[in-house]
Amino acid sequence: VTLRIQSQSVPRFSLALNCLERGFLTKAHRPNAEYTEASCELNSLPPLVRQLMHDPQTSGGLLLSVAATQSEAILAALKTGFPSAARIGAVELSGSHAVIFEG
Repeated sequence: VTLRIQSQSVPRFSLALNCLERGFLTKAHRPNAEYTEASCELNSLPPLVRQLMHDPQTSGGLLLSVAATQSEAILAALKTGFPSAARIGAVELSGSHAVIFEG
């Protein structure tokens, strides 16, 4: 399958892009980008958003893949305990990359 991620829907801290713009990177930014280079498509994203999608500090989140027909009900239930929970994309038939990020 291919995961199609809407980057603008990925929850983020309010100053995350500002920190990246100022050059605050972790040691794992470059290795994360290199490791996923062949399987991810990020070219449609602005450079700072690309960096954000590779930020190792975002790796603590939980990604659920659920049936589209049940996603709204599941999201509503999740939001009671996790207000920043969001639908960030969809699962599609296998495409050119394992993950495609769109801006």
